[in-house]
Amino acid sequence: MSVALIRDNDVAFAYKALNLVDGLSVAARRVGAAIIDHFNRKTGQCDPSVDRLATLLDMHRATVMRATEQLHEAGLIECVRHGSRTHRNAYLPVWDKFNSIVANWAAKMSGNDDQSEPQDPADTPAPPADTPAGTVARMRPSQSHGCDFDSRTDATLTIRRNHKKEPLEVNVTRAHERKPDTTDHGSRSLGLWNRSKQTGFDKSSRVACSVPYGQVAEQAANSRWEYDLRGLGWVAYGKALEQITPEIANEATAAEIKRRGDGLRLLCTRLSMPMAH
Repeated sequence: MSVALIRDNDVAFAYKALNLVDGLSVAARRVGAAIIDHFNRKTGQCDPSVDRLATLLDMHRATVMRATEQLHEAGLIECVRHGSRTHRNAYLPVWDKFNSIVANWAAKMSGNDDQSEPQDPADTPAPPADTPAGTVARMRPSQSHGCDFDSRTDATLTIRRNHKKEPLEVNVTRAHERKPDTTDHGSRSLGLWNRSKQTGFDKSSRVACSVPYGQVAEQAANSRWEYDLRGLGWVAYGKALEQITPEIANEATAAEIKRRGDGLRLLCTRLSMPMAH
C-alpha cells in the first residue's frame, strides 16, 4: 500500500467527521476512531488486527468486523489485503471524504446562523400521503460483507447484494411484534438481517430483522444526549464536537442509559461546559 499524503488537520477532521456523519452505528464510530489512531503518519501503515481492536474497544470480534465493513461501505475507510502469511487487513482512511463531511458541516453552520435552536424531529411535518415521499418508507442500505476479513466463522451472516437484479422473497417481521433477541448482546449490531431462530413465526418467513434490546437502548440513549447537546445551541454544539472523544461519547451513552439527562450532564462536566437553565 502506498504512503498516503495527509495534511496537518486531516486526523483532527477525521475524528470530527466520525461524530458528524449520518448513518453510522456507535460501534462503527468507535472502531473508526481507533483505526485513525493507529495510522502512522510517517509510513502510512495502518493495520491493527481485529483481535487488537476488539481488545482495545472491549467489543466482540464480529462487532469489529461489521463496524469496519460499515466504514468501508460509507467510503470512509478502504480495506486492503496485506498478502502476508497473517492475511491481515490494512486500512487506508479516505481523508478527502472526511474533509468533505467537515466542509459540508461548516457550510451548513455558516448558512444557518439564524437557527439558534435545533428542531425536534417529532415536530417535523410528514409529507402528504399522495406524494412519493409520503408513500415510500426510507430504508437503510443493506450491509453486506464487502471486505475480505480473516476468520468469518463467528460473524453474523447478512444478505449480500443481488447483483443479478433478481427478485428476493423476503418476509420481514416487525420488531415490535416479537420478543427482542438477547442471545447476541456481545455483537450489539443494528440493521442486520439474521435468519430467524424463533419457532412462533410463519413458516414462510425466511428472514427476520434482529435488533438486540441492548443495542436499541444504546442507540436511543445516544440520540437523547446528542439532541440535548444540540439544545444548548449550535455554537456550543459545534465546540463540543471538537472536544468529544469516542471514550467520552461512550461514557455519556452509559450515563444516559442509567438515567435520562445524565448523558448531557456528564458531557458538560467533562467538557467544562455550562448547563442550560
